[in-house]
Amino acid sequence: MTKTSIPNFLDVFEKRIERTKEKINQELKKDKKDRDKESIKFFLKEIKDLRKSVKEAKKDHIKVCPHCGGKL
Repeated sequence: MTKTSIPNFLDVFEKRIERTKEKINQELKKDKKDRDKESIKFFLKEIKDLRKSVKEAKKDHIKVCPHCGGKL
């Protein structure tokens, strides 16, 4: 039973997702001609990757019943 992720850092990654969302919202408040499309694309890719990592880490560290394997 090897777990590759550390559940203590999940909160840090979730906060980073929230900060990145705020950056995207700030960028979208600008006029269309003044927006930096490359940074928006980078932020969206970063959020997608972080969400995937957080989801996998939560899945790895979920508590299960030792008998039936169901969630507790």
